[in-house]
Amino acid sequence: MSVIGGQQLLTAYQFMRKVIINNLELLRLIYKYDYTLILILIIASLFGSFTTIYGIFAMGRLINILSTSEASLKNVIFILLSIAVLNICTILIESWKRNVYLPPRLNKIKLQIQMEIFDVMERVGLLEYDNPDFYELYSIGAQNVEARITSVINVFVGTLANMVSVISIISIFTSFSIDLMLLVIFNVTLSFFINIKISRLSFEQTQRVIMPQRRMNYVKRIFYLKEYEEEIQTSNISDALRNYYRMANNEVIQTIKFYGKINGKIVSIQGIIGIIFNSIIMLLLAYRTIVSKILMIGDFSALISAVNQVSTNLSKILNAGPAMYENSLYAEKYFEFMGYCCEHENANINVDDFNEIILKNVSFKFPGANTTVLENINMTINKGDFIAIIGENGSGKTTLTRILQKLYVPNEGNIMIDEYNYQEVTKTSIDKLIGTVHQDYRLFSLSIGENVLMRKIQDFDNDKLIVEKALDKVNLLKKLKDSNLSILTQLYKEIDENGMVMSGGEMQRIAIARIMAQKYKLVILDEATSNIDIMSEKKIFDELKKMGNTVILITHKISNIEYANKILVLQNGRIVENGTPDELIREKGIYYKMIMENERR
Repeated sequence: MSVIGGQQLLTAYQFMRKVIINNLELLRLIYKYDYTLILILIIASLFGSFTTIYGIFAMGRLINILSTSEASLKNVIFILLSIAVLNICTILIESWKRNVYLPPRLNKIKLQIQMEIFDVMERVGLLEYDNPDFYELYSIGAQNVEARITSVINVFVGTLANMVSVISIISIFTSFSIDLMLLVIFNVTLSFFINIKISRLSFEQTQRVIMPQRRMNYVKRIFYLKEYEEEIQTSNISDALRNYYRMANNEVIQTIKFYGKINGKIVSIQGIIGIIFNSIIMLLLAYRTIVSKILMIGDFSALISAVNQVSTNLSKILNAGPAMYENSLYAEKYFEFMGYCCEHENANINVDDFNEIILKNVSFKFPGANTTVLENINMTINKGDFIAIIGENGSGKTTLTRILQKLYVPNEGNIMIDEYNYQEVTKTSIDKLIGTVHQDYRLFSLSIGENVLMRKIQDFDNDKLIVEKALDKVNLLKKLKDSNLSILTQLYKEIDENGMVMSGGEMQRIAIARIMAQKYKLVILDEATSNIDIMSEKKIFDELKKMGNTVILITHKISNIEYANKILVLQNGRIVENGTPDELIREKGIYYKMIMENERR
């Protein structure tokens, strides 16, 4: 054997091994959540195969009996009755399997898998949502795994049943004609390799339409979301969005046309070859029945049915190869997605409080960007501080807070929380330590209580007390009670037609109530009071002072800065001023100019 030939065999072996392992991993996933499912489906499928085989040869036997002068009504009735009973049993079993047994069990498995996908989505870094590689893993792997679960069940159970059926028929068939069986096997094998090609083209097509479909989904989502409707209905942006959608849709259409032409040719050739082989087989059987007199009419009928059945079963067995290959392609992406690792996952230190957080020479830039968003940030956050961060839009204020939340990982520099390196502290403990309300906060189509607690309601009486105290601190409790609303009142009408629709200021106060309901040690408010009236805003800051939280406030409102004992001014990603309000006024820099400009207004 040549070196090249040996390498090709090794490559083929590795390829087949990977395909088989990926499919077995999918089966293991099914077994993990329902270990009896596969066994029950195998038994049901084997019974169906037995019924089919029995029917083929029983009908052949019946035709032979009827074509002789020794036909017995008793034998005819027995054959017909046995076929009918088996078929009825098969129908009942199949109906029970498809309508009663399988759907709830499959949904249970898919539910558990989806919960695991949610776990991954919760732990990946925020930057990954803009990462095309991660989006591809999610689109191909996570979004298609449910279909692959159904496919691998059908392939495994179906292949096993079909193999039993083929072996059984061939063992009978060989007594009549081996050469015809070889023709069937050759035809089916050729079809197998054609289907491998079709599966590969199908996967390529799926990959090529990911990005245009993502753009189409974005436009569809924009037209549905309420927060965009005012701009859409009061401007001509709809034309641009529709054009964006049409362009993406045209990309999808062109891809479908391209692969459609190729697949059309391949499928046509496959069909023609199948017709030619089947015609040859039937002619040979007819010759042996009419000319050679080797077969009786019943034998001819049974063998025609047997050939078709073997051909069908072999096709399913061999076509399981392309199906397994396709499953493997998607499964590989799914398992890669499920194994997606974030830098903070290696952290193992938990903290529940702090005395100081120190940032030393921290710099950050987004992946693929040429310019840094933050550069050489040096600052200290002491327990009890009320720090105001001000600066122009795009100066890096929100990015800085996301680094503190461990949503972003700095490219350079170091962060210490007391004696611990920040990267060694678990994300879970940071989430419990730091509460944040961003300017682009989101409320959910859940109850008011769940939106404030940011979890499901567990102990109703205790949770009710916590939520109402938090709502009172943001000046919203009285209005809710006056409107006969409770913590169980649903927000929005998306999943509840009686859901409550709130004003922008009210929604912002519910978002702020989240930090009032928790015992956060550090609170970050990123333009969090932009839609709130002056009286409610004052009450919120007074409550934060009473609670003794360490606060970082990002704001453009000069009036809010009066609560701060430290002020940081960011400009182009750098801290250009840092000190107490009095110190910065004496320096007569950017902060001083902002104060003077505000007074002139």
